[in-house]
Amino acid sequence: MESTSAPTAAGDRLQQAPTTSAFSNFSPRNLTLNRLLVYLFLILYTLLVLVPVVIILSASLDPAGLPRLIPEQVTLENYRRILENPQLVRGLVNSFIVGVGSTILSVLISAMAGYAFSRYRFRGQRLLMGIVLGIFMIPVSVNIIPLYTMLQRLGWLNTYQGLIVPYQALILPLNVWLLKNFFDTIPADLEEAALVDGANRFTAFWRVTLPLTWPGLAVASIFAFRFAWNDFVFAATFTSTAGQRTWQAVLYTFLGAQRSDWGLLTAGVVIGMLPVALMFIFFQRQFIEGLTIGAVK
Repeated sequence: MESTSAPTAAGDRLQQAPTTSAFSNFSPRNLTLNRLLVYLFLILYTLLVLVPVVIILSASLDPAGLPRLIPEQVTLENYRRILENPQLVRGLVNSFIVGVGSTILSVLISAMAGYAFSRYRFRGQRLLMGIVLGIFMIPVSVNIIPLYTMLQRLGWLNTYQGLIVPYQALILPLNVWLLKNFFDTIPADLEEAALVDGANRFTAFWRVTLPLTWPGLAVASIFAFRFAWNDFVFAATFTSTAGQRTWQAVLYTFLGAQRSDWGLLTAGVVIGMLPVALMFIFFQRQFIEGLTIGAVK
């Protein structure tokens, strides 16, 4: 009898004892309050981001170029003046050439480098990967003088390659690291099956592995194009002729003598935002998928 009464007493004490857990503090009221705080933060952040954009768009459509949320009158005169200027149109063309060229070169190189870091093991691999990421930490201003000297000796100043090639030093480190992580998520068995079927290593990479990294390639392309399109420092330093300046640089020089013309300035800013914004919208699904890769196993 004593042997059975002891467990019964212990069970009674366990039933009478209050149950506490790590989730006992998460009452429905607290969850609702936390959700409201999150929504409030997101709303404030959205307003902080969108209100300046709306003001710039409104000023570009206003005849006087006044910064306000809703223009009193709507006109496309500022855009017409920009698109009728040959110097600014040439700047747009140069930006597209440099942006597309930098994107293609960056994605090709970073895809092959990321694949090598992911699939091969060699001595000093971690050190080399650390050096690649370390280059990304170097400020842009530190590279200007050495790059300018090198481009001058090569005769690449005021040329497209004089912008496309230097951009790689700043775009490649991030894209190599990004695509290396993508290749890590793809099973190597797929390539081994292709090798067994008679494909060589490059064919297996090009036709089997690379198409599976489409979200990563989309993210790398967006990063590369955004940097090349928005850059002002390199474009203003390595180009001095109006025929080779990109959009950011030529817009700055063109508006230097017209500082009070805010309508023209804001219209140029809106035109400069459109390519990157459209690229984000077009690759939105791939971009989100690419940023969340590896989050769910």
